[in-house]
Order: sequence, then structure tokens, then C-alpha cells
Amino acid sequence: MLRVDWEIKDLSAMESGHGVYFLRSNIRTLSERVTWEYYNLIREIECTNRQLKNDLNLRPIYH
Repeated sequence: MLRVDWEIKDLSAMESGHGVYFLRSNIRTLSERVTWEYYNLIREIECTNRQLKNDLNLRPIYH
């Protein structure tokens, strides 16, 4: 015979869209907020570079 047990979990935290994001830096003088802002700035710059290289038909450079 097969037995199935169901467990209902509270998903309110997941439904709100809040999660955990881990960033590590060797620069200890930066606050958490500034580190997050720099990270997002780098992401925007990399996205722009990818778009420009695509428009110029350049192959991607992975480093």
C-alpha cells in the first residue's frame, strides 16, 4: 500500500518576492548598500557591453 503525507508550508515570504542574495567583497570599507549599488552598476555595464558587441557583430569575451 502507498501512503502519501502532505505538509502545508507558509509561503508568504516567497510570495512577497523577498529572498536572499549573497555578495562577497574584499573591500571592507563599503557598506552593504554601496556594495549592492556597485554590483548592480557592474551588471548594467556588462549588459550594455553585450548589447554593443552584438550590434557590432563581435564575439563575446568571457573572462
